[in-house]
Amino acid sequence: MYLRLRPDSVDGRDLAAACYAVWRWAEAESLLRTAAHFGEAAAYLDPDNPVYANDAGWACRRCALLNRAEVWYQRGFRLAVRIKSRRETIRALLGRGAVYKDWGRHDEARDFYDRASRRAVRTGRRRQAAVASHYIFALEAEGGAFDAGLAAVRETLNLYPIYDRRVPYLAHDYAFLLIRNRYFASALTLLEKLAPAITKPEERLLSQSSLAWVAAAAGRYEQHRAAEKYVLDAATAYPEYAAASFIHLAHASRFVGASDDAAVYAARAEEIAASRCDSALAEEAAALRLVIAAGTPPERENPDPCPYAVEAVERMFSVRLRRWLAPDRRGTGANAKAANATDQERNRL
Repeated sequence: MYLRLRPDSVDGRDLAAACYAVWRWAEAESLLRTAAHFGEAAAYLDPDNPVYANDAGWACRRCALLNRAEVWYQRGFRLAVRIKSRRETIRALLGRGAVYKDWGRHDEARDFYDRASRRAVRTGRRRQAAVASHYIFALEAEGGAFDAGLAAVRETLNLYPIYDRRVPYLAHDYAFLLIRNRYFASALTLLEKLAPAITKPEERLLSQSSLAWVAAAAGRYEQHRAAEKYVLDAATAYPEYAAASFIHLAHASRFVGASDDAAVYAARAEEIAASRCDSALAEEAAALRLVIAAGTPPERENPDPCPYAVEAVERMFSVRLRRWLAPDRRGTGANAKAANATDQERNRL
């Protein structure tokens, strides 16, 4: 009320900081629309702050407001260059790359990731170099490029600090590479190990859907049903990963012979992806619907022996995840470190 009566008594930057505080709370609570609203408000009120601009881009991208996200990342890049903020410059490049990835324009996404990676390496920003490498690897994993993916994931894992909160997500993306290449048993082992490390409900939605897929492929039907139930209970509340998760459930249903469920899940995935302007996932879901309608059986476990390189990477992840989850000398584990991490170390672009 006082602000409405005396708007001249409040400094714009103070009001921006207040909006940004609400953004931080909403983002931590997975209230994505609220986060986007207050993130953009902060960026409007303090138009020279590249952190606010980049975080507005991050919030808009998570809400599938991709055109607005790109505008904010463009602004964040210009502001960061102006004040010579290397960190925010790299964040803006990574963010724009992620926007293009969501649009299905992977070549352009790769260009932005490569630019961010080169800047990070050139300026000695090891952690941001790891993030850029991670996003490049994720493109390889989505496309199923096995040899390139193995090389990229090893490089990325070596760059990340031991207790970085993104290590479990890298493990999930690596498991997805294994799934794409039909090494379901290896993917299942890894997903089981990383499950305790992923606690945010929207992120757990994605990991549980992957677990449902590989459990069904491995004939672990009770485990499949439990993971499927989690996804169905959580998908409406957390739309960010819902389309991908329903695609995973559709694949899982094919393995358990539930073709009607598979068709429903694929159609739901296509609908959600289209509503979020995610053309890549919409096309994947549409193609999967055709495969289901044709009655094509799913491809089973890869008959080729698991390459030695896969076993080596699995051992690396096992060690990292064990360290990540272990308590330190003060009685707090890495997941507690992540929960209390500063904004600079949080899992956003």
